[in-house]
Amino acid sequence: MAEEIKKQHLDFNAIGEDGISEIEMYNPDLQINETFRMNEIQEYARPRVEEIFLFVSKELRKYGKSSLPGGAVLIGGAANLEGIEQVAKEVLKNPIFKYAFDRNLVEFVPDYNDDPTFINCISLAAYALFHHDEFNLNQKVSKASFSSNNNSEEGGGVGGFFKKLLPWS
Repeated sequence: MAEEIKKQHLDFNAIGEDGISEIEMYNPDLQINETFRMNEIQEYARPRVEEIFLFVSKELRKYGKSSLPGGAVLIGGAANLEGIEQVAKEVLKNPIFKYAFDRNLVEFVPDYNDDPTFINCISLAAYALFHHDEFNLNQKVSKASFSSNNNSEEGGGVGGFFKKLLPWS
């Protein structure tokens, strides 16, 4: 239910503005309709999002990158939240962009609707499809071992299997 409220009703641009003051949603666990005050949801959500960007800022400073000349790119489901670009811009003090994948490169995903939620997976699949000459997955998969008993440097078990799929391994 919280995920649905976040996706459908949360708007960081509307904090402090008069808009929808309450929303009513059905709680299937309690089998009742519950009422939520939007100002309380927004007052809780914004500091959590700011916290995430503060952590990103701290990590960037750790590597001597307090500013990003090209800006930061938001990907994943959170990039769909209304007003998140502005929150990121205020905290990171960098240009912020929402990732947009070239529609011509995702023909292999028939129902892709410019939603950044699964863009990491789509990007990895696109990379594998368009750069298959850089690595031979068939060869690496045939060498891979699913045995969890093999703890050699070569790497056994599931971790070793996935490691062998990497083009740089």
